[in-house]
Amino acid sequence: QGGPMAASDALRCPYEVLGVPRDATPAAIERAWRSKARIHHPDKAPEDGKEAAEVCFKELTHAHDVLADPEQRRLYDLHGWSPPGRGHRASGRGDFGDFGFGFEEGDNGFDFDFEAAFFEAFFRGHHEPVPQRTAEDLWDGVVGLGLFVAASALFWAVRPSLDRIFSLVKWRWRFLLYDLGIY
Repeated sequence: QGGPMAASDALRCPYEVLGVPRDATPAAIERAWRSKARIHHPDKAPEDGKEAAEVCFKELTHAHDVLADPEQRRLYDLHGWSPPGRGHRASGRGDFGDFGFGFEEGDNGFDFDFEAAFFEAFFRGHHEPVPQRTAEDLWDGVVGLGLFVAASALFWAVRPSLDRIFSLVKWRWRFLLYDLGIY
């Protein structure tokens, strides 16, 4: 009892396991993990509670691993996780079948499925924040547009001369072939 995980529990929310809010900073996650790891470390448990302490410590370590890695944390925040053999639960919004985000042997827990991500992003309405435009972005756009306009104007200015040159070469080639008796 009293530990982060009872024996019958499946994988719990790593935020609950560590006792931190969803917007916790990496430093807060690290502090929470260290303090809980000191309390539930198997070496500090009495002999009769070593197994339970080991289970608690493994869950704490797994929760820390997920939340300490920015990519795994982002994926967990977006999709949650699904124990083996169960459908994907998207943050308590219902069972949509197995979208490939489950834990499997030898996997880091995240098998990205683009169809599922598209489905969730489309129907859930989750939008990434639009990045703020900077003066440098504006300047890049102006320079790119200016280069395009300059290249287009140059092409249209040079095109009549190029047409004349190609026409001359084409007719001279035909005369040469005619003189050789090939055409």
